[in-house]
Formats: sequence, structure tokens, C-alpha cells
Amino acid sequence: MKRKSNTLKKQKTSMTNKKEEAKGKKEEVLPSTANTLSYQALYQNGLMQVKEDYFSQSYLLGDVNYQTVGLEDKGAIIEKYSDLINSLDDQTNFQLTIFNKRLNLEKFRQSVLYEEKEDGYDTYRKELNRMMNQNLDSGENNFSAVKLISFGRKDSNPKQAYRSLSQIGEYFKSGFSEIDARFGSLTGEERVNLLADMLRGEHHLPFSYRDLTRSGQTTRHFIAPNLLDFKNKNYLQINDRLLQIVYVRDYGMELGDQFIRDLMQGDLELIVSLHAQSSTKADAMKKLRTKKTLMESQKIGEQQKLARTGIYLEKVGHVLESNIDEAEELLKTMTETGDKLFQTVFLIGVFGQDEEELKQALDIIQQVAGSNDLMIDKLPYMQEAAFNSLLPFGCDF
Repeated sequence: MKRKSNTLKKQKTSMTNKKEEAKGKKEEVLPSTANTLSYQALYQNGLMQVKEDYFSQSYLLGDVNYQTVGLEDKGAIIEKYSDLINSLDDQTNFQLTIFNKRLNLEKFRQSVLYEEKEDGYDTYRKELNRMMNQNLDSGENNFSAVKLISFGRKDSNPKQAYRSLSQIGEYFKSGFSEIDARFGSLTGEERVNLLADMLRGEHHLPFSYRDLTRSGQTTRHFIAPNLLDFKNKNYLQINDRLLQIVYVRDYGMELGDQFIRDLMQGDLELIVSLHAQSSTKADAMKKLRTKKTLMESQKIGEQQKLARTGIYLEKVGHVLESNIDEAEELLKTMTETGDKLFQTVFLIGVFGQDEEELKQALDIIQQVAGSNDLMIDKLPYMQEAAFNSLLPFGCDF
């Protein structure tokens, strides 16, 4: 039997140790898992050093519901978006990321339901609570979309990069304020916590840089899940969930937002990332003219084939004719307005509990894409590179 004094002392020591562990506690993450996240450092001011000479900054974008405004206001909003994107030079990568995350319903209920106060208005509160509970139970409004814009560019050092990226951010903030959209830069802590939300879900403690000092680890360890497995060619495993990344191909010269809005209505937990980087006007015009010439040559070739069989058509395949007309229209627009041509990569990452759920989710995405005249392709053996491009690092890997 242990003496009472020793027991008390050991209990006190044990409690102290537990408190210390809780302060800096971090679930064990394999080094290889943390190293899969392709960035070097994330500073307290929110600047991410992705590579030795490449940096990024992320901003939280508020909602602009132009579906409910008049045509004139809607046109002004779209024009403002266009002006902001076209203000970027050919050295800056633009990334729009939308994280459609499933809500923790119990937490959400606690935050939105009205508390009864016995002040004569409880009847109304009960009715509002009943309607909100009904919506939650029926699956409506069970997702929340977090929208981010990240800018990435090469620079010689972190100080210069922060200055350059902050100037871009301030210009966008000023532009978005004209259409009443919130646009705020994320600190390092906010970026870590948001990335952890994406990869760890609810299973992570709020991060602070004090934790980093105590633990001797990197920010990647606080973001990375315990398990990150790329063994399957078509998807990866993140802890107890699967994530499949696909890309959008064969879309026109202009890509509207209808497809994204339709995706958000699909009751799917997913991450959408659109990367865009402009070419210089001279390069863009040259590429576009070359592409138009090649398509016209293809058209002549097809006409000659038909002529040899005794058939002559002024117009051939609908898609080819449409692409030629679109290229001509785009050349005209770029000449008249100064709009830029952007190289884009459009990725979609969808979560599922198992292969069957993943397949069902992918079927929904393909149906939504088809209704918007878009094509979805898988990325076999490219999931790791696609994974880092999907995350809001401001870099297309």
C-alpha cells in the first residue's frame, strides 16, 4: 500500500503533466504525412512560403448574391469581377477555392436556435426554432460554403513578397467594397485552422503559434491528418474518409459561375479550386491566332474529304464551327477592351466515407457538369500533385 503523502504528490504531478500535454497536445502525425503538404513555411502574418522563391497570401471572400439584384446591378458586379481579374499581371497566380463543408448539426443548432426568455415572444421563437429544425432534419442548409481567394507569385524574399501580395490584396479589397463584398486577409493562425478544417474536419484543436513554440513542430503537423494514403490510383485516404480529385475539361473561352452554384446545391462535401494565370497580351493574341488558324485548317481538311465524296458543305462539325467563331469573338474582344487570356486549371475534390459513396458523389458531379455542357475527367496516378493544387496554397503544382 502506498503512503498517502506519496499518492497526493503523484496525483499532483500527474495532473500537471496532463495539463502540459493538453496545452501543446498534438495527435501524432507521421513525418511523411506532414511532408506531403508542399509548402516550406507559414508565417504569423499569413504569408506562406511555398517554395524557396514562391509565396502566397489568402483572403476570405464574403457573399455577393447577384441573383436577387436587377440586371443593371448584376452587370456592374460581373464587370467589377472582370476588372479585378484583368488587373493581375502574368507573374501572379490567382486561385479561387470554395470549401463546401458539412455542418456539425448539434453545434449549429446551439448557435442559431432561439433561447426562450418568458417575455411574451416565446411562441414566435418556438415556431422559428421548429422551422429551422425541420430544415436541418430534411437536409436543407446542412452545408456552409467558405470562399477564399489566394494570390501566389515568385519573389526574392518573404518581406518583398508580403509587400507585393498585400498591394494586390488591397486593390481587390477596394474593388470588392464597391459591390458590398467583404474581403479580408487571413493570418497565419487562420490559414492553419482553415486548412486543418479541410483535412481533419472537427478533429483538431484550435491552433496558435504558441503551440508551435512549445511543440517544436511545424505548421504542417497541425494541418496534416494522421493518415494520408495515395495507394489507390484514383483517390486518396484521409484518416477515415476518401477524397477523389477530378478536373473540368472542354469548357469554353468564358466560364460562368452557374456550374459552381449548381455544385453547391448537390449536398456534397467538396473543395473546388480554380487556378488562373494571365499571359501577356502579345503572347495571348499570338496563341489565339495560331489556334484559330489550326482550327480553320482542320475545317478545310474536312471539307476537302467531303468534296472527294461529292458532298460540299460550307459548315462542318458544330463544335469546330463554334470554336472558330468563339476564337474570332475573343480576338475582337481582347483588341477592343484589353481583356486578358488566362491559362486555367479547374479542380474538384469530393469526399466520401467509402468507395460507393464516392462513386455516387462523382455521378452527381458528372450530371451537374453535363447539364452545364462541361466534361469531367479523372486524374489517375496524379492525386498527390492534384491534392496540393486543390488546397489554397496559391500555386498550381
